[in-house]
Amino acid sequence: MLTEKNKEDRMKFALSFLSPWSQGNHVFKNMYDFVHVDEKWFFMTKRSTRITSRRLCSLRLLQDLATITSQGVIST
Repeated sequence: MLTEKNKEDRMKFALSFLSPWSQGNHVFKNMYDFVHVDEKWFFMTKRSTRITSRRLCSLRLLQDLATITSQGVIST
């Protein structure tokens, strides 16, 4: 839940992108100077395991996070 202070700060942030217009309306400022970055991390794990006749079901074993390779992807 957002507190009242957080709600007020978010509203001020959103209103900072509006500029007054001569007819009483507001228009959005151009966004040419802004870069929106969406960063995602993917962990590479084994996709398949071998099942032998001694093992009836396949269990996904959790590896130590230090051994899993992580790949960072940044999209703009």
